[in-house]
Amino acid sequence: MANADEGISGEAPIVFKKKKRIAAPPHGGAWKVAYADFVTAMMAFFLLLWLLNVTTEAQKEGISDYYEPEGVSEEQTGTGGVLKGLALQAEGALRSSGSPPSVTVSIPTFGSEESGKTKDEKEAPKAREGGDTKGSDKQRDDEENQQLETAAEALRQAIQEIPELAELQDSLLIENTPEGMRIMLVDQQKISLFRSASPTLTNKGEHLFAIIAAILRELPQELRITGHTDRSKFGGPNYSNWELSGDRANTVRRTLNKYKVDPSRVKRVSGKAGRSLLDKKNPISPRNRRVDILLVRQKKKS
Repeated sequence: MANADEGISGEAPIVFKKKKRIAAPPHGGAWKVAYADFVTAMMAFFLLLWLLNVTTEAQKEGISDYYEPEGVSEEQTGTGGVLKGLALQAEGALRSSGSPPSVTVSIPTFGSEESGKTKDEKEAPKAREGGDTKGSDKQRDDEENQQLETAAEALRQAIQEIPELAELQDSLLIENTPEGMRIMLVDQQKISLFRSASPTLTNKGEHLFAIIAAILRELPQELRITGHTDRSKFGGPNYSNWELSGDRANTVRRTLNKYKVDPSRVKRVSGKAGRSLLDKKNPISPRNRRVDILLVRQKKKS
């Protein structure tokens, strides 16, 4: 039987449906991504700290050399200041560990215009009346002292002004002795000129000896090179501190020759192991690990 209402209107009933919308949670799942990134970063950070703790100085040096940028140009000038016009000029660029900076330094020489003597007069000083040459000898000694002092000052300033070597200022010690001027290159607590237990120079050591060579090649004095170690136990019967100190001294000789120091000027290369300590109160101090370069005073002519 048909519905009475349908029969009257003849239209189908209208049905209304209501849908309830549920709002999405704030920010969706973005916080999970951010948190995951944070945890990953922290894991990488602690992994880095662990790696720094377990790697040796030699390994750190090798990693530093591997990532060293190419084509970095560092040019400094040493005019003015302490040297008061002494020319100190960096040439070229520090391209890699194999091309340390080059320095050209103007060093006064015997027979220069400053001393008022010619080369012949330098080689054959005139005797005073009565055959006394003490006046000439004294003047010659004064000129040599001035020459060595100028070289020492130039070396100190070169290390101060070259960024790559600034931290090596405490590694350079210079003293005047009756024999001549001694340049001592010592290790620091966290800075070594040679790789651990090896005669191979570190990157910084190579740069430092390149600067020293640039200054030494302007001087006429003979050179004596001596290697030293501390008294810590090292090696065995076939390779001990004696061999290590001698090999390091020989490495310095080859490095000076590499940077154009006349090989004939090197008259002695030796190693003393730990027999001549710089810091006698602490036999294993890194300062005892050093190489000495002695510029021998020129002998007086009879």
